[in-house]
Amino acid sequence: MIRTAKAASPSISMLARACTPLPQMLSTFTGNIDGTSIASVYDTITASTLASFCGGSVHTYIGNVPAQKTWNDTLYPVLKSTVDHLTQYTLHNRMLRPGAGPMILYIDIWHESILDVLELQSRDMSKSPAVFYVINIPDLFITRSAGRELWTLFDPEKVPLLRTSYGSNFDTIFKEYEMTVQYFKRVPAAVIWNSVLECVRQSKQLGIAYRDQFYLVKSNLNHAVQSQPDDLVASTAPQLPGPRASGFVDLTRFVTADHTAAFSIDFDHLHDVAQTLVQNLNRATSRNFFPHPSHENSFTEYRAVGLAITGLAQTFMRLGLPFDSAEAVDLTAKIAETLYHAGANASNVEANRPHGVGSCPSLRKQSTTLLSFQFWQHREPCKRDDWASLGGTADLFGLANADITWQPSGPEVVTFTPSVTRGVEPLPSNIIPIRVGDKIFRVTNPELVKRLQSIGIWNQDMLTGSVQHLPLPTSVKRLFRTAYEISHESIIAHAKARAPYLTSAQDIVVYSLDPTSAWLEKVLVDAWSARLKIGLHHVHTPDQDLA
Repeated sequence: MIRTAKAASPSISMLARACTPLPQMLSTFTGNIDGTSIASVYDTITASTLASFCGGSVHTYIGNVPAQKTWNDTLYPVLKSTVDHLTQYTLHNRMLRPGAGPMILYIDIWHESILDVLELQSRDMSKSPAVFYVINIPDLFITRSAGRELWTLFDPEKVPLLRTSYGSNFDTIFKEYEMTVQYFKRVPAAVIWNSVLECVRQSKQLGIAYRDQFYLVKSNLNHAVQSQPDDLVASTAPQLPGPRASGFVDLTRFVTADHTAAFSIDFDHLHDVAQTLVQNLNRATSRNFFPHPSHENSFTEYRAVGLAITGLAQTFMRLGLPFDSAEAVDLTAKIAETLYHAGANASNVEANRPHGVGSCPSLRKQSTTLLSFQFWQHREPCKRDDWASLGGTADLFGLANADITWQPSGPEVVTFTPSVTRGVEPLPSNIIPIRVGDKIFRVTNPELVKRLQSIGIWNQDMLTGSVQHLPLPTSVKRLFRTAYEISHESIIAHAKARAPYLTSAQDIVVYSLDPTSAWLEKVLVDAWSARLKIGLHHVHTPDQDLA
């Protein structure tokens, strides 16, 4: 695996472990706890421990674990202590776990233990990031919360159909269960919703996944309509990211200047680099070491790769486009489309190559390979890329990967690229903290320095996190707004523009100096109205800028 002309890079996990005796190069893993036996809980914990030890983050669906069996007394403490002890062990032995993150647990909002989970998240996240929860919320809950209606909590063993139903079918089955099944408790939906908001406000970290959207806006995986074995995680929790090898493209490397010194993005170069990166990821993972047999089975079935971008905000600064401008949002869509076309094309070539990995097993179950944007109504592909030709060859030869593109947040976004902005997020401050070991160095946003030097007004007094109070032109002030000075509506607009070209989810990060419950509710409702799969990953506050 090589870095592509310093413009693209694989994930930290792959860079650190390729060409080692145990080349575990995947960045994420999945697990599924079968609530019918305590043995299944410990089997999943074993597999998750091995994956975490090898440097991956673990996503586990626990929505089918009944509360009375394992929750507060067994499951949560064991999962938390597993990650805590692994971290201490590796630090003590001077071992590295590059790419390792918290154990991410998914649970449905109709689960009988949902209020306990929210309490645990609020209480423990400030002390240890070992366990991170994602709450699956159907549209019916949003509707009932807005209408001040009651919400029913169930024992998951008594309502097995809820795990695999969605949309209007979920609504019908849920209401039938309310009339025919002995439920655990009925609570005003607004009470649970307020508990969710308070949990986010206190912990700043609680994933919100809009469950129906994962089904209704399907990726190439077609989780909801295919007949799949019950032991596949996707059949019960389609939002879980499968075992994935990921790579990142640094957008700042594709900003070029013409003879008039006007900046633009070289989309042809971007397409070529992204295509090469996906080919490299496929070839590298064909030699991957899997910590546990279940990881190999899941990866072989879906063969997910993650192609993402970093340095988006810095690219906008070079182009002179404010992050919250309509032009920037339109450019976000074009970039996402180019990466998806490049990734899908590379995946198609790999499926058709004589000695390639072949067509993805999960996609062979479909008569037609549907591309991601075909499930969205609000975005048509641009004319630059030849989608018709790609669609035809994809139908003929298939794709090597069920998932191709995504947009994560957090440790996975950190790559060995020179961009000063991470992922697709705006810049929190124009004074950028850079951590090297135990030391923190602060540098001024280089794009701000260049811009001010070009108009002849740069001086040391400009060394400040925000430029809004400085005597600068309005255009400069708008261009260098920090993330705290940009509305959450702009962040959601960018996410909505990218969404049709992401075959997996994207993490939504919003910024606030002092998040209130009313503001958080507006963020979540706006994300739901935009039909995003993820409503929130975490809320970033100034005290996290050094994280």
